[in-house]
Amino acid sequence: MDMLIKLYVLPEDDVPMPEYELRRVLPSERTKLAELVEAHFSRGWADEFLTASVGQPPRSFVALDEAGNFVGFSCYDGAFKGFFGPVGVIGTHRGKGIGKALTLEALRAMRADGYAYAIAGWVSDEAFYREQFGAELIPDSEPGAYAGKLK
Repeated sequence: MDMLIKLYVLPEDDVPMPEYELRRVLPSERTKLAELVEAHFSRGWADEFLTASVGQPPRSFVALDEAGNFVGFSCYDGAFKGFFGPVGVIGTHRGKGIGKALTLEALRAMRADGYAYAIAGWVSDEAFYREQFGAELIPDSEPGAYAGKLK
């Protein structure tokens, strides 16, 4: 199911990330990062990541460890206008708040772009979005915008 997030009531506190750098993707690195997204997550997510990475400023974010290695990403407007996601963190780095921080970066950017709401499409962890961002399920949203997707 999809979930609706009110961007005008986002948490104001930052997630402390002293061991990681979170930032917008640079155009010169989007192809390499899309390869990493595909290798760690899926081809579909890599396609959405690339779509979100085109434009100025890019609508995609990356998390890097202290050595500059890819550990996660988030993006918005990759599949549909107003949609947040996908977001992913490599398994060994999960549980450290990186996913929340990447999500918050993208949602704040959406708010700065003039969106009042974000749709988190096909959420895999409903409780996370509800607890961290006050998201609410959108009734009858499965398959929703993804109906008729190529198999």
